[in-house]
Amino acid sequence: MAKENEKRPLWYVMLLFLSVLPIVVWFVAFQRLPIGDDGTMRFLMTVFPFYVFGVIAMAYYVYPSRREVAWILLALAWLSYLSLAALIWLAPPA
Repeated sequence: MAKENEKRPLWYVMLLFLSVLPIVVWFVAFQRLPIGDDGTMRFLMTVFPFYVFGVIAMAYYVYPSRREVAWILLALAWLSYLSLAALIWLAPPA
């Protein structure tokens, strides 16, 4: 139980902050949807920022007690960014 009261290191908090910054690119990606009326893609693009904020918040919350899970969640967020880039910039235009 003592581990739950530990503080997170500043470098880890800064890493989480840097992991949230690519959401700014989301606004550009939302404007460049390759398929105009595809409801699934619009839904994924709308939910994506909430998903990333949730994953980063969970990584922040679990770091003191489960560091491995926190690193996995952080890696999952970055892999999601890569998949978003592949969805937007590698897909052929409509």
